[in-house]
Amino acid sequence: MITRETFILHPSAIIADPNAPGILTLIECLRDGFSVQGAYNAKSPIQKFQHEVQWLDCQTSGSTGRPKTIRRTPRSWQSSFDQAKDLFGACSNDHYAVLGSLGHSLSLFAALEALHLGATLSVLSAKSPKEQFRAISSRSISVIYATPTQLKQLELAASAAGAGVVPTLTRILVGGGKFLASDRDRLSALFPKAEIIEFYGTSETSFVTIARGAIPQGSVGIPYPEVEVKIEGAKTHGDCGELCVRSPYLADMYVETSKKLVRPDGFVATGEIGHFDADGYLFIKGRADRMVTVSDVNVFPEAIEEAVAALDCVEACAVIPVADAARGNRIICFVKPAVPNLDPSLIRQHCRSLLGDRHVPKEIRFMSDLPTLPSGKLDLISLEAMASN
Repeated sequence: MITRETFILHPSAIIADPNAPGILTLIECLRDGFSVQGAYNAKSPIQKFQHEVQWLDCQTSGSTGRPKTIRRTPRSWQSSFDQAKDLFGACSNDHYAVLGSLGHSLSLFAALEALHLGATLSVLSAKSPKEQFRAISSRSISVIYATPTQLKQLELAASAAGAGVVPTLTRILVGGGKFLASDRDRLSALFPKAEIIEFYGTSETSFVTIARGAIPQGSVGIPYPEVEVKIEGAKTHGDCGELCVRSPYLADMYVETSKKLVRPDGFVATGEIGHFDADGYLFIKGRADRMVTVSDVNVFPEAIEEAVAALDCVEACAVIPVADAARGNRIICFVKPAVPNLDPSLIRQHCRSLLGDRHVPKEIRFMSDLPTLPSGKLDLISLEAMASN
């Protein structure tokens, strides 16, 4: 049973990139007991502050609104660090790499896990994807924590450079978005000895589910150890409702409002809509606040995004609903094509056959690039402004 109330800096931990943004401040916080604040847009991704107890503050991605600051105890993450030893064999012999800024909760989580276990840590956020791949190869890195977008950029850079396979990597942990099967296959070819482990969670809940090996298509896996998930509003398997989570890994509050996240029953409501199948696999339809109606049919933009992104001819996409007097909403799909002269009818036909008529984008806008947030997620607020013009 974990009773520690401060983060641990293991004496065996090695920092491979002492000049990486934020790392020295993070080490100071762990060594001297300061509270830790991760931030996307600050001068440094890690800030320290004093409090009578040690806290960890992280920002949400802000993809659908202004980022919120979430406060959690060290114990809420250290519980997961100890799970990693049992689940994955994580140990001090590992060499961790993070590709994103320490201001992003996924990268900060991985860095703190490495330092807790006494492993070696490479913070590669200041390097290009090509340089990141070179570092992973030359440093014999064994563990990567990254988002799907970061991993895709890594794979594209390695492919463009004609790089060979990397046999030292044994574990890739993917969070922060859905990882497409095609991207997984290409990554497996690049790192043939690495187990690719996907997990679903939120900034407020940390781990919710984990997916290892073969799982049903579209599922995000089964509940992570010690996580209880209930679907509020669902009466039987297959019924959709809001995901509510109870676990040792929950955050405490939103800093800006001091609003407690955990309800009296011990659960946190995620705002995500989903269901379990009869075998206990969780499926996410999307966020309740993104769901719209098109001709009286409920449409989740995330379902369209997943369908379009699965096409080999598409590198990235985002779906924005716009109010429409006749249909309730019309769907605009922003697409970054992976091939020249992409025919929009191919995208529409794919959506129609997979999801039905109401999920077919009314308008498709091709772009050379899509706006992103510091977290690597798509900037939906910027895209909403574009859709209105």
